[in-house]
Amino acid sequence: MSTGDLLQNAFQKRIDYDFVNRSKPGIIFYGIAWPLLFTTTDFYQQYPTFCWLMAASFIVISLLRYTLAMTTTTFYEKHPKVWRNLQACFICIHACLWSSLFFSANANPHFEELNTAVNLLTAGIASASVISLTPKFKISVVYNFILIAPTASFLTFNSTQWNLGLILCFFCCYLIFLTHRNHREYTRAFKIEWSLQEKQHELQTLSQTDFLTKTYNRMFFNEQISQQWYLAQRNRKEIALLMIDLDHFKKINDKHGHMFGDECLVHTAKIIKNIAKRRCDTVVRYGGEEFAIILPQTDIASAIRIAENIRQTLSNQIFEYNGQQHQITTSVGVCAMLPIGNDYKVILQQADEALYKAKKKGRNRVEISELNQYEDVP
Repeated sequence: MSTGDLLQNAFQKRIDYDFVNRSKPGIIFYGIAWPLLFTTTDFYQQYPTFCWLMAASFIVISLLRYTLAMTTTTFYEKHPKVWRNLQACFICIHACLWSSLFFSANANPHFEELNTAVNLLTAGIASASVISLTPKFKISVVYNFILIAPTASFLTFNSTQWNLGLILCFFCCYLIFLTHRNHREYTRAFKIEWSLQEKQHELQTLSQTDFLTKTYNRMFFNEQISQQWYLAQRNRKEIALLMIDLDHFKKINDKHGHMFGDECLVHTAKIIKNIAKRRCDTVVRYGGEEFAIILPQTDIASAIRIAENIRQTLSNQIFEYNGQQHQITTSVGVCAMLPIGNDYKVILQQADEALYKAKKKGRNRVEISELNQYEDVP
């Protein structure tokens, strides 16, 4: 997945979650505003059936929106498109219900008692939408159009109230303009935040990576070996460590030059990473011509097979660079153990001693630590 796709997916998810959080006050408002309005006036005495039917409609949609909001973390992750469509549908239904009240309060003489209160509440609802609907500009446009356009059209073509209709049209356009501006700023703020997170991630990666071989560096190794040690101890699983050293690397630099030596290291790192390729394996340039591999949940037999694979693959390939050739050989020290105690340095010491043993016995070989000598290793 490209960076653009990742950005788009992250932005869409951010919009959806922000939209839920911002619209929660509206869910409560629609559930109580109309019942509170008609129960405090004489309008209820004249049209009780209408009042309760409308109140029931508001409350049912509010409950559905609330249920959808509360199940966001589960429902959204499984069916994001359905979730978005339901959100838009419920919001538009609320807008339609209130728009009918707004229209009736201005067009139906029987609603004259509610005119001032409904108009004020409508202005408040529309103004609040500038903030609550900012993440979704298209829904905001549709919402305000449904809420205001019917009444604005009616009043505009009314000979006695045409001026109020024009004001409503202007008010609706103004709200859309404000929402568009807020949405643009919202989008820009997200992109800036995303860019900063990417830069932070890049800096963190650079601080953990060896510039030449693109493997992890010694600083990351110190953090990782400690974490993997405690993790293996908690899970009661073995952990293995390979220490790998290129044989006679100084002679390679003296004979072929440092550029050739650097490419030898790059070539070696690629082969090691291709063999120790589990997601949990950690390949590190430990220092100079020395590499280390942390192998979680790996016994001594498996660790030896990996070590031998690395050694044989390197020695069987003649490395060539700028017309110069060299057979790369390595000495490998291997240790695998079930962690006991808090000092992870014991496995590092054992693997290092095994590496020293491999060098002492003639190099281009794999040796295991003294701890593993007592095990039946095939």
